[in-house]
Amino acid sequence: MPTAVSVYERLRTRHSRRGLGGQEHYVFLPEKDNRQVAQQIIRRQFNYVLERADLRKNALGELRTIYSLRHTAIMFRLLLGDIDLLTLARNCRTSVEMIDRFYAKSLTAEMNLDRLHNTRKPSRRVHDTIA
Repeated sequence: MPTAVSVYERLRTRHSRRGLGGQEHYVFLPEKDNRQVAQQIIRRQFNYVLERADLRKNALGELRTIYSLRHTAIMFRLLLGDIDLLTLARNCRTSVEMIDRFYAKSLTAEMNLDRLHNTRKPSRRVHDTIA
């Protein structure tokens, strides 16, 4: 995503000042050689923020995880973006079938029905929300 490029470049610049901006370094916690340890730290920080914001569980009572961010990103693209499923699936390194089965299952046929019948330029508005 275009907005992420400038953030990535700033992080790389900041890391390179500390001698950590090389190709072999990760974007987050580049000083950690053990990626499992780095993932545990990030997971702990994420869970802490969720607890503080009282967002640990979603509307269905399920615990949120870092993987929930992927789900949220895909759902936003489905609801807000004028993107076809094949392009979205390939960008997410998954299949159209998986998008349909795991992400689009909560969408209804009536959502954004006006887009189907509209021949003008697609709108960027959200017409309905997920229950």
